[in-house]
Amino acid sequence: MLAMGLDFPQQCFSLVLRFGLRRRIEPDYREALNRLADLNTDLTDARTGKRGRVGELPVASLSPAAVDKLYEMLRSKGAVRQANYPIDVARRAWKIVACRYPSEFLIPNPSSPRDRIALNPFVGLERVQSDGTTLPATREQAYALSEALAGLGHPALGAVPIICLELLQRPENVLAGYLSWTDYRPPKRPLEIRIDHKKTKLSIWQPLEDEEGQLLYPKLEAYLKRVPRLGVPIVLFEPLRGPKNPDTGLRTPRLYSFEHARHLVQKARKAAGLPAHVTFAACRHGGMTELGDAGLTEAQVMALSAHQTPAAARIYVKRTQLQRIAAARKRRSFIERSA
Repeated sequence: MLAMGLDFPQQCFSLVLRFGLRRRIEPDYREALNRLADLNTDLTDARTGKRGRVGELPVASLSPAAVDKLYEMLRSKGAVRQANYPIDVARRAWKIVACRYPSEFLIPNPSSPRDRIALNPFVGLERVQSDGTTLPATREQAYALSEALAGLGHPALGAVPIICLELLQRPENVLAGYLSWTDYRPPKRPLEIRIDHKKTKLSIWQPLEDEEGQLLYPKLEAYLKRVPRLGVPIVLFEPLRGPKNPDTGLRTPRLYSFEHARHLVQKARKAAGLPAHVTFAACRHGGMTELGDAGLTEAQVMALSAHQTPAAARIYVKRTQLQRIAAARKRRSFIERSA
C-alpha cells in the first residue's frame, strides 16, 4: 500500500511506532493493519494493472472510492467496531508516515491528472456508527474461560481473565508481562500485589488481605498456585519447539502474542460454550461493573481501578438491574423516612 512496493502493515507500522505510537497498543494496531492488508479485492495496481492483496498495492491505487469498497468488505466480515477500527488505524498511520515521506504519497489529481497531490483516502469515509459498548462478562463466565484455557494446556493464560476481573488490569498489560511474580507478595510487602496501569502511568500496591487477615481475592490466589513459574512475568508459556535448557529441561519461555492469545481464547470459549462477547476486555469490564453492583462510590471505584477521572471510570461501570434495584430501594427508604 506504499509506493515502491513497500508493504503497509509491516513498513508503515514500524514507522508509526518510531514516530510515537504507544507500545501498549502495538498488538491492536498490528492486527488491525494486517486485517485490512489481507483483503483480496478487484482493485488494480495503478502502475501495472494487476489485481492483488490490498497490502501489496501502492498508495496510488487507493482512492476514496476504493477505500469505500474495502470498508464494505470489512463490514461484511464482522461487527461495526471490527470494521471501523482498521479504518481508524489506517487513517492515523497514513497521516503520520505521509508527513515524514510526502513524496511517497503523491497521487494523480482527479481534477488535473498532470498534477499530483497528497490525499489520505481514509479521511471523510462515511462509516456506520457503533455504540461502542463492550458487554461485560460475568464472574462465572470469567472463571469458566479461565478453566477452559487451563484445560487447553495454558494455565498461565487462564490467569488473564480472572486478573482482569479481580485486579482490573488491562489485558494488554498482563500479556506484555507487566504483572510479575516479583510483584506478588514480595518479601518487603507480603500482603500486597503491585499493579502497573500503563495507560494512566500509575502503579498501585493492591492489598490481598484485610486488617483481620481475611483474603480479599481467595479464588484468584488459589488459581495462581496452579500456574507454573516459568520466569519473572506471571503469564508465560513454554513453546513446543526449540532447544531445551539442559539444567531445567524446559524451552525458553515466551510471552503470548496478541494473535496467539486471541486464537486460544476462541478455542476455549467454544469448548466452554461461552458467548462470543466473553473476551479478556469483557472480563475487565465485568470486574468494573461488579464494583458498581457492590455499591462502591466513585472514589472507591477509582481507588481500585486507578482511573484518573470519574468520567473515565464510568465508561466501564455498566448500568445493571442490580444497581437499579439498589438505587430504587434507597429511594423507597428515603420516601418512607420522609412520610
